[in-house]
Amino acid sequence: MKDYRIKIHIRNDRLLSAIENKGYPSVLQFCETYDLPYVCVSEIIRGVRKPIGEKGKLKSLAKELLDILNLDMNQAFTSRQLQGFRRASYEASVTEKQLKQLVSPVKNQEVKMIEKDISNRLNKILKEILSPRDEQIIKMYYGLDGQEKSTMTAIGNNFNVSNSRVQQIIRRTERKLKHPSNFTRLMETGFAELFGIKKARDWEKEIIRMKTLDLNNKP
Repeated sequence: MKDYRIKIHIRNDRLLSAIENKGYPSVLQFCETYDLPYVCVSEIIRGVRKPIGEKGKLKSLAKELLDILNLDMNQAFTSRQLQGFRRASYEASVTEKQLKQLVSPVKNQEVKMIEKDISNRLNKILKEILSPRDEQIIKMYYGLDGQEKSTMTAIGNNFNVSNSRVQQIIRRTERKLKHPSNFTRLMETGFAELFGIKKARDWEKEIIRMKTLDLNNKP
């Protein structure tokens, strides 16, 4: 039996270090400076977007990125990274000794450069869509902004409302966020990393189902 269950996020440290060495505190600022598509660059860094095409040559965005960072393909990617990853996050069970070997006092570039960007973009959208109370409740429920996930009972005690009322607010808020126009914006932030990839995929499936029903019900 292991001691801990941890979540591992795949990130290309070579690219992140090169961006940081150019003086940018975040990938978002780097992309804005060079007019690069943030979501696509983030996907390359996370490994979910392959940097090479079928003939093994760099795709245009990857080539532009490496030109800016003054890196060649071998400097920027391992052979495995060139193939891309189907998933960018994994769960693993480890012993306490293994955990100590993984944890380093060195700054966590992933949190600093990727999750901070995602969190900022997500917060901006939530503020536009939700009331202050609904925003706070959904963040507590899903453990956003670095918070631990809260139970409906804990949320109810915090806002002095019943569990059933908390449930109503959460469901109503989820319906707003699932609206296709809102969900598209959320996905573009890379929020699945913070919100939960499985939950995001479940929402996406439900939206597709809802759209299908709407089409079928049209005269």
